Amino acid sequence: MERILNSIIPDRDKLVAVLREEFIDAPILHEFACMCAEEAQKYAENPHDGMKFIQCKRKWLRGEISDDELKAVSNARYSIIEYRPAFESALYSCKMSAQEAAQQASWYAAQAVYHYTFKHSQKAKDRFEAEINEFAKHIAILKKLLITQNAK
Repeated sequence: MERILNSIIPDRDKLVAVLREEFIDAPILHEFACMCAEEAQKYAENPHDGMKFIQCKRKWLRGEISDDELKAVSNARYSIIEYRPAFESALYSCKMSAQEAAQQASWYAAQAVYHYTFKHSQKAKDRFEAEINEFAKHIAILKKLLITQNAK
């Protein structure tokens, strides 16, 4: 896995390759999903909406709420007036299996940055660079999380 993370392939592809329970324990994948979703909330118009999903997922990881309670939170109705990738990142971090949560939360977090940049710059280059930089940030988050877990 370390060889993949340090390779020259695009960061998005690295994440797809390694964010799997064959390589990383499920609780770490879930925490990674929460961390990516948290990053995405920086670009949300109303970060409170997404943060409640992230907080519930972390409670579930600590055993403070049941599977049914987590499911109830993630299935609660919400109104989406427009595509809100930061919110989607948080929702998916809460709702899906470890592998899906990690992959989807990372992707939607990158999309949140892309859409935020789109609102502030009409240059396609700026948008794509922002998205690429977000995936690079996710690789750094994952490496730090893995180092922390291995130290325990």
